[in-house]
Amino acid sequence: MKVHFPKQLCNRSEELKTLMDDVEEQWQFFKEAHVDVATTAVGVRRPKKEEWVQSNTWSLVEERKELKKRDSSKTTVLQQEYVDKDKEVKRCSDDMVKRPERDTNQPEKYGEKSQAWRDRYEESRAKLIPW
Repeated sequence: MKVHFPKQLCNRSEELKTLMDDVEEQWQFFKEAHVDVATTAVGVRRPKKEEWVQSNTWSLVEERKELKKRDSSKTTVLQQEYVDKDKEVKRCSDDMVKRPERDTNQPEKYGEKSQAWRDRYEESRAKLIPW
């Protein structure tokens, strides 16, 4: 990705040399070139999904979002569909119930890792300092 970005940008800058008419046009072309090349070469970052939410809950949330986009204020049928889907999403308490179990296991994992690092540190220190 790091290699493709400068090459593509360089290709676009050659086109910029031909557009020496207006400063505003140059700026727009420069800005669009950087944005276009960055999205094609590097890509768009996607937000990280919460680990504790299961995929079926995410699908319900997406369905609810789609119902919201259809402007549920227009008809009572859409309103009722949205309300039902909203209740269904809120009922998905399995994720919230299982979350504390996962959270309580994490300190043990980190504790084991830190103990291993502590042991390695003590061993290396004992080798370096003889007393």
